Amino acid sequence: MLLLLLLEMAEQGFGWSVLPRWLVRQFGHQVLQELMLPGWPQHIAVEAV
Repeated sequence: MLLLLLLEMAEQGFGWSVLPRWLVRQFGHQVLQELMLPGWPQHIAVEAV
């Protein structure tokens, strides 16, 4: 799963990633922290086909 790969890379210090909060809470090892940026969090529309 791509999101888990991004999570692991961010935990290991390879930059940052936009990740769902539930994913970080459930699978993160309390290493990551949320960045407080203007205009974030954004709601991103997703369409399933």
